[in-house]
Amino acid sequence: MTCSVDACTDLDYAARMAPPKLQNDKTFQMRVSARFLQLLDDWRRLQSPIPSRAQAVRALVERAIKQARARPG
Repeated sequence: MTCSVDACTDLDYAARMAPPKLQNDKTFQMRVSARFLQLLDDWRRLQSPIPSRAQAVRALVERAIKQARARPG
């Protein structure tokens, strides 16, 4: 995301990071290593505002899926 005082070239971060409000939200849990959490927390600290861990995982997974879909083949 590239931001200036006047405008951002990315969508509003808070709105983009907010989970969709669905009536049938499902709980998803996963076990991860301390190293994974450290990498995740390091990435989160580079964001503004700092997302929750759940929001960070959601954003990174969505980004990976979009990139995979964009690749030909």
